[in-house]
Amino acid sequence: MSQRKYPHRLLPPSELYPTWQGDINQPLVYLGWGERNFAREAIPMHSNPGWTYWILLEGAVTLQHRHGTRTYQAGEGLLCGPDFPFGFPLQNGKSVKVLNWIWKDAPLRDPAPPENLFETVSFAQDQVRLLSALHEQSRIITLDTSEQNAVALFHLRGLLDHSFRRAGENQNSSSGRNRIRAARQWMLHNFAKTNPATALARFLDISPMTLHRLFIDELGESPGSHFQKLKMDHARHLLKLEGRSVKSVAYEMGYRHPQDFSRAYKKHHGAAPSH
Repeated sequence: MSQRKYPHRLLPPSELYPTWQGDINQPLVYLGWGERNFAREAIPMHSNPGWTYWILLEGAVTLQHRHGTRTYQAGEGLLCGPDFPFGFPLQNGKSVKVLNWIWKDAPLRDPAPPENLFETVSFAQDQVRLLSALHEQSRIITLDTSEQNAVALFHLRGLLDHSFRRAGENQNSSSGRNRIRAARQWMLHNFAKTNPATALARFLDISPMTLHRLFIDELGESPGSHFQKLKMDHARHLLKLEGRSVKSVAYEMGYRHPQDFSRAYKKHHGAAPSH
């Protein structure tokens, strides 16, 4: 057995915040949800007596672990084993909203995950909605004392594991090249979108933050900058076609006012579209 430097026990927040605690020998050990204010109340470094699934729904918060610190943004989640210590130090900022499960047994993976597992994943908005619904169902199931309780928890845990595994695979598959290719195809068919990041992230089933990181890592520029480049290059192609006016191209590119299109075109190409 490993020697633990930090406490190995549940350290729930004060009664100000909603939580549920079960029997340490049952499949579901702990549930936490709702508001947390780490400017008012810290959680010291510790390791939980089970496998922690934690998701930040709103706000930003800094988590401390044995390798340093990491700031989480809304839509990001953490999966860690019972031998991975972490905590939330006192910090400035507004309240945040979280979801938290602690399960007795490890995720069903091949190979089996180590007990010091530490994974950070990013979820798309539809995934966050699903996870919120799963947490609500978890709270309902804890009130059920029938024999069906164990069966319901087993299936719910499977959906939870699938969501985390899918989010992790989305971040790590083939260095993001396939997603960049799909993103570019989407952009080429959606030039009229004025703010495409949210719609594109939803199309790729990743969070806007993951989308931004993907473009920076693969192309060295933000998705918005790349979209604008493709848009202005296509606009130049259209303007070379016989019979196309600046006004018609501006509207096709999603601009409500041709003057706005002309300014954007000149900024990108160094010359007015009329040239």
